[in-house]
Amino acid sequence: FGAPIAEGDMQSQGILFAAPMNSPVRAVAPGKVVYADVMKGWGNLVIVRHVGGFLSLYAHNSRLLVQTGTRVNQGTELALSGQIDGRETGLYFEVRHGNDTINPARWAAYRSASR
Repeated sequence: FGAPIAEGDMQSQGILFAAPMNSPVRAVAPGKVVYADVMKGWGNLVIVRHVGGFLSLYAHNSRLLVQTGTRVNQGTELALSGQIDGRETGLYFEVRHGNDTINPARWAAYRSASR
């Protein structure tokens, strides 16, 4: 989170998780899928809206397993992990609240602890 992107001034607003290709990508909390499709720069992207106005984003998936409008529980499989920028395999994970990005490490830790 906050790491420089390439050699530019932009910073990553999420976390890259290394994972084997086609690993399950699971929702960190209950919510409703508000986007599940391809988006330029994100590849196959799933966005889940959670209570309190939070959004979790899961990008660079090889395959989507949910559709827009699907209600999900914590742990629901959303997608299968894919390739990030043609290099390594894994998942890009980001959390937003309103227009602000927040450090997703707390959400990732919450998910891991509640398994």
